[in-house]
Amino acid sequence: MTLRIVAILLAGLIFGASPTNPTNQQSNTKDRRPPDPASTAICRPLEQMSSAQFELLLQTIRTAWLEGSQERVTACFSAAAIFSTPPTPGLVGRESLVRAFIGGPNRELPTRVEWHHLIFDPVKQIGAVEYTIQRRIPIHGVIIIKISHGLISNWRQYVVASDLTWEKFKGMNDF
Repeated sequence: MTLRIVAILLAGLIFGASPTNPTNQQSNTKDRRPPDPASTAICRPLEQMSSAQFELLLQTIRTAWLEGSQERVTACFSAAAIFSTPPTPGLVGRESLVRAFIGGPNRELPTRVEWHHLIFDPVKQIGAVEYTIQRRIPIHGVIIIKISHGLISNWRQYVVASDLTWEKFKGMNDF
């Protein structure tokens, strides 16, 4: 299996939903209508992103994932965005991300997406978030995000699948 296929499968595991899942088909039908302007207003070119706008960006992505709207998620990425889950080389371009976020066979929508810590440096336009995505088992991780002209230009995520809750996963290192 090539590293590109592994990257696509990992992206689908974390964010995707099956195109054969009837729930997802309904969701994809919803994706064809114009997105709610209030929910996508942050996903547009802008000069400089603030910490509050970064938080809104992540909430927009969270809502779109939970609704199964791959188009609304990828609208927050630049046309040439780079998405990776090291050590895979990753995917380049918004169109590749749409395919990756759809996921593979038997993928279901997440039941919960929780951001634990959001950090953003408005000068460097780099942010990070610790997260848990719940499907059958929790997936915990960290995402490092680079913003360029108001859109995500780089997304690097580190993922750990675990049957532990966030509270048990983080252990005694609680802050």
